[in-house]
Amino acid sequence: MDLYARTQQINPSTILRGQHPHIIVSIKAEAAGLAQAIPMSSSDRDAGLPTTYPIKAMTRNGLDKHSFALVHQITTLDLRALRQPDGSWMERMGQLEKRDKDAIQERLLFLLDLQPEEDWFLERMTFNLAEQALERLPPEERQRLLERQLDKL
Repeated sequence: MDLYARTQQINPSTILRGQHPHIIVSIKAEAAGLAQAIPMSSSDRDAGLPTTYPIKAMTRNGLDKHSFALVHQITTLDLRALRQPDGSWMERMGQLEKRDKDAIQERLLFLLDLQPEEDWFLERMTFNLAEQALERLPPEERQRLLERQLDKL
């Protein structure tokens, strides 16, 4: 793992805030009173990222609109955050389908760089995904990348 000194201010507007549904990934740290959670959003702002997974609204999962699991924003919660003011546990709104759980686990492994030898991103690359990734680069990096690719032609 590499460590970098922060050379510029992090833009806090890119971090999901407010009340959103979360996917509780693990409560294995229950003795420590911790759980890992992935926030969800109905915004498609991060839809092109390899660590974002779309989930359709269904009765089983309790979602009322198409949403995205933002795996790259996984966080650790104090289990007390999952309790109501009266001390009872928050009500579970639903459960994910197995295919959704598996897809989120894939993205989590990718995020944590725990993938086997294959390159997850390249294996799933599409023209649309490449275009979305290019659009998210800062203008000077985008220009440099485009010039480098044109030089190769």
